[in-house]
Amino acid sequence: MSEQDLVEMVGPLVDGEEVLGAGVFEPRGTSGTMVASAGAGLETHDLVGMAIGALGVVGAGHATAAVEHQPRWSIVAVTPTRVLAFEGLAHGMGWKPGQCYATFDRASLGVTVHGRVNEKVMVLEDLTDHRRLELETARFGPQHGTVVTHLLAD
Repeated sequence: MSEQDLVEMVGPLVDGEEVLGAGVFEPRGTSGTMVASAGAGLETHDLVGMAIGALGVVGAGHATAAVEHQPRWSIVAVTPTRVLAFEGLAHGMGWKPGQCYATFDRASLGVTVHGRVNEKVMVLEDLTDHRRLELETARFGPQHGTVVTHLLAD
């Protein structure tokens, strides 16, 4: 799935504004939880332990999403005036946008981006009411989140 595919899918959902970019994100902390879960399975030398570790990796993303009160996947779209977060629904080998669950006006938006080894962490904060959305995205791959972080960090 290309970044342009994501832009075209969210385009009709942003009230006629131009979508400058879109990418797929997870709740902040998901990748760390997945690594810890995998490590627990690798410390054992039996098949049952490794299977439990593998299941932990799969469940880690859902667990982090539940703790953070966010969808497991989010599609974040950037327009000239807003940033919108949609629930990311599995769609074949990619995602499609579900319900919009957060909107930020870019005029009052604070953005912090931290680079990690395998991912980028992005924190969006409304500077008027202090609502925050903390997300992460893979540095490389089909999520295209770096497009969003570059648009918002500039």
